[in-house]
This record gives sequence, C-alpha cells and structure tokens, in this order.
Amino acid sequence: MVRAGVPERIALSITGHRSRIIFDRYNIVNEDDIRQGLLKMQAHLEQDKRVVPLFAANLGQSTVQEKA
Repeated sequence: MVRAGVPERIALSITGHRSRIIFDRYNIVNEDDIRQGLLKMQAHLEQDKRVVPLFAANLGQSTVQEKA
C-alpha cells in the first residue's frame, strides 16, 4: 500500500496493525525501493533549482540559491 501511494497512517489502519513496530516489520525495503527513492529525489532536484544537493553544502556552497 505504501508503494502504491497510500499514506502510512492509513495503511496501518487498513491492515489492522496495532503498532508501528509491527507495521515496519512487514514494510521491508529492498534495492528497488532505494533506487526508486533516489530517482524521485533526482527528479525533484532537477525540477526545483533552488535546492542544492547536500554534497555541495559540504564544499562550501550555499544550500539554497536565490531564484533568478
């Protein structure tokens, strides 16, 4: 459900899990989940030019750029 876009709190209610710990136990993250997350983050960074990746901040650059 979470991968389909259902908010976690709603998925927790639908599945009947009584605690977050049990819900997390079955919400196993795999390599494809990580890959999809990185692709979404990359798309966000490309769309919003005000956001600078964290590694740029470590090089002394500002983490937020002024809009042109």
